[in-house]
Amino acid sequence: MPRALSLVLLVLALGAAGALAAYGAQRQEGADASFHVLALGPEGPLLDEAVEVEDATVLRALEAAAARAGLALRLEEYPGMGTYVRSIGQWTAQGATGWVYEVERDGAWRSGDRSAEFYALEKGDAMRWTWTSG
Repeated sequence: MPRALSLVLLVLALGAAGALAAYGAQRQEGADASFHVLALGPEGPLLDEAVEVEDATVLRALEAAAARAGLALRLEEYPGMGTYVRSIGQWTAQGATGWVYEVERDGAWRSGDRSAEFYALEKGDAMRWTWTSG
């Protein structure tokens, strides 16, 4: 193999190893991060917990917070689309009424734009679930 090609392959391999190490460090940093979870029902707060979640998503943090508070969740799986939060506590979604979430990151609230199952959290994020009436 020509020396130039060997050098290029070595540089690419080292770059890939560095990227994997950085990814692993980032994943490990978030693994022990604490996230604040708030759920606001029609009659006030149902859930207000801080939880530590590995490979945190909005859904995993909600599940951990609900378990800690002894609050029931009902989830529905939609293949290809993700998991839908049908109920938190006694409040069950029907029609246009149900639960929506927002994530606070860098001081700004962002509406959930995908299934909570697929919304990855970053260290320092907080989330709030709000009951909406359609």
